[in-house]
Amino acid sequence: MVFVKAVDVDVGSIVGYGGWVFPHVKQASIPWIGPADAKSQEQGPKTQAGGKVTQQPDFQREPDAIERLHALGDEDMQCFQYKVIPAGEPCMIVMGIAVAPAHQSRGVSAALSSGTAVDAYGKAGFEPVRVLHLDLDEYAPRPPRDNEPVMGKKGSGKWGHYVVQHMKREPREANAETM
Repeated sequence: MVFVKAVDVDVGSIVGYGGWVFPHVKQASIPWIGPADAKSQEQGPKTQAGGKVTQQPDFQREPDAIERLHALGDEDMQCFQYKVIPAGEPCMIVMGIAVAPAHQSRGVSAALSSGTAVDAYGKAGFEPVRVLHLDLDEYAPRPPRDNEPVMGKKGSGKWGHYVVQHMKREPREANAETM
C-alpha cells in the first residue's frame, strides 16, 4: 500500500492524502515507495499528563443501524474484490483520497469528491461498474450539529448522501515487467 500526503508548505500542515494498493504487481514496478514517515511510529494521542486520550460518546447508537451499514459496506467490498478486480492480474486500486476539513471550502474537496472525480476518471478511460448509494441519515444516531461537515446541504439538518462508485479501466497495453 502506498500513501501520499499533500502538505501546505507555507504552514507545514497536512491538507489531504491519497492511498493506493497494487495487487499482483511486483514491488519494483510500484510507482513510488519511499521512506516511512517518522511520525507514523507514534503510539497515538496523549494527554498533557501522558495518559491515553479517551472519548466518551455523547449519544447512544442504534446498534442495528450501524450493523446494517457495516454489513452493506462489507457486501459491497466483497463484490468489488471478487467481481471487479481481475483474479491474479496486476492492477492499481485507489483506496481513498481525502482532504482535511479546514481545506474543504477551498475547492479541493469538491474536486476529489465522488461526483466530480467520476468525470475526471471518465476522461482517463474509467467506466463505472458498480455504484452504492448510501442515505447517511438512515444510519446516523443523531442529526448533524451546525458546525459538523455533511455530505449534503449545510444547515439542512441532514447528513446527506454518500456514493461509492467502483470504476474500472482496461489496460492500454500489457507490460511484461508488472507480471
